[in-house]
Amino acid sequence: SSVRLATLKTLIKLFSIESSNSWLAPIIPAGLRCVFQTILLETKPEITQTAMEFWKLFVSKIEDNVSVQSVEQLMSLWLHLVSTPLGSPLNPEGLIIPEYHSLSLEEDTELSGKRQRGATTPDGEPSQKKLRSSDGVLDVSSTAQIQNTSTATMRDNGCEALGFLFASIPAE
Repeated sequence: SSVRLATLKTLIKLFSIESSNSWLAPIIPAGLRCVFQTILLETKPEITQTAMEFWKLFVSKIEDNVSVQSVEQLMSLWLHLVSTPLGSPLNPEGLIIPEYHSLSLEEDTELSGKRQRGATTPDGEPSQKKLRSSDGVLDVSSTAQIQNTSTATMRDNGCEALGFLFASIPAE
């Protein structure tokens, strides 16, 4: 979590530099999509608040009509995510799953530093399923709860971000 927070703070400093915003045009849709997902899924309030601060700064940098049009295409996707009924699974097509962060379910027990597939625990119970990622091993149930279930906090954070975005788009 400290890496996520440090990354957001670094981006805030970078985006706060007064310069031409032309370099932003190619990254606006993908960048906003990543930040929106962070705002929506993050469970640590400090990171969510910092992501919201960065979101507002990023949105304020959107100037030209081409950038606005590309963001408008994402709005229906974001509205669908924030309108997911509480406790219901989020549509995975609306979420970004980076290719370099591929996840796989494995039967996994650590014995002497070596992974043994299909192993049992010392009590003779089958090892529990774990989610293995490049960041380490996560419990499947907690990952599913965080990433796949709509909560009131998710909806509030997502709606706040979208409200700021909608207010920032110039009226035609």
